Amino acid sequence: MDDIVIIGSGGLAKEIAEYIDSINESNPIWNLLGYSTNNPDQLGIFIHNYKIFCLDEEIDHWTKQLGLVIGVGFPNKISEISAYFNKNLNLYFPNIILPTAFIAKHISLDKGNIITPGVVISTDVQIGSYNLFNWNVTIGHDTLIGNCNVFNPGSNISGNIILGSRVLVGTGSQILQGLTICDDVIIGAGAVVTKDIKEPGTYVGIPARRIK
Repeated sequence: MDDIVIIGSGGLAKEIAEYIDSINESNPIWNLLGYSTNNPDQLGIFIHNYKIFCLDEEIDHWTKQLGLVIGVGFPNKISEISAYFNKNLNLYFPNIILPTAFIAKHISLDKGNIITPGVVISTDVQIGSYNLFNWNVTIGHDTLIGNCNVFNPGSNISGNIILGSRVLVGTGSQILQGLTICDDVIIGAGAVVTKDIKEPGTYVGIPARRIK
């Protein structure tokens, strides 16, 4: 089994521990060492069966091969964390894919993605790195997705979408077919995006409009 550590110790991090346990039930490939933190006061705390056992800076100096999973659900933080740990060649970011997700055969998938239960990814989709696909997200055919994006539960991305990097897609929101979404966008919960988003900012409502 390969050693792996979750970066972070909040709600998403403990969900990821459950996902890794679930994967190991059918295919025991991961030895989860526990959680890493940037807060020394958290060291030694147990979250269910796993301990917050080290600081992030210790992981950065790890001398053996070690898998990392980013247990943080904010695009900008994911971007910062991935850049920080990419300096150590002993560290790598595997894709964590739950067996209850459906992923078409003809897609491309880079590293460090988390694909949770009920996710559907259709054919000819291209996905970058460090993306979080939360429960029951759907990604339509021929869609291009960048890096460090967070798709919250029940969001629907239609076909032929081009979606940049560091985008937060809110719970239950929809992006209609053929649109382009630029980098650094927040799409509010329940919003419906009906036209291209060309400017960073926060978009809410039906149809989605920029509020800041």
